[in-house]
Amino acid sequence: EKDTFEGDKMKAVSKAGYGLLKWVLAMVKYHHVAKNVEPKRKQVRELQQKKDQAEKELEDINEELGHLAKQIEELQEDEKLKSAELKQLKDDADAMQRNLEAAKQLIDGLSSERVRWTEDLKNQGTVKERLVGDCLLCASFLAYAGPFNHELRQAMIFEDWYQDVNTRSVMINPEFKLERLLTTDVEIAAWSGQGLPSDELSVQNGILATKSK
Repeated sequence: EKDTFEGDKMKAVSKAGYGLLKWVLAMVKYHHVAKNVEPKRKQVRELQQKKDQAEKELEDINEELGHLAKQIEELQEDEKLKSAELKQLKDDADAMQRNLEAAKQLIDGLSSERVRWTEDLKNQGTVKERLVGDCLLCASFLAYAGPFNHELRQAMIFEDWYQDVNTRSVMINPEFKLERLLTTDVEIAAWSGQGLPSDELSVQNGILATKSK
């Protein structure tokens, strides 16, 4: 009967059978437990394999990220160098452009001056021929006009001496002025800074004071 194979009844029937019964019951229990545990062990092994594979992939990804980070750092450093070179090139280009514009302005200015210089060169022959008469009037002014007032000086220079030079066929500048040969604008400005008025009489007196010896 079934009850005979359970508990102390089996022990009363046979001690050897009782021990065998305990072993059989333990094996049955182990079987049931193993039947439930083995799939879990298998699942654990699969999960462990997946974990190991994921860790390996993570290690590979981290290694690749390290390489990429190093490449990015190198690219950033290279970008800084290229940016500095680009800025230097731009600064050089701006400086060259400014120099080019300055040179163009200089050339344009010299071109306009060349016209004036050419005209002045053409006039030099005439100026040289008229220089004798101009110097003669200037010398006469320095030698004789000092004691006289402005009206008498003007009459002596432009009515008497000028006309006399013309009648003697000595070439003279038709727009003759004492200031052109005997002083300069810079000297007149210096006299003005020292208190000398800038009218024609005062300028003549300044010429007499500095040139008559």
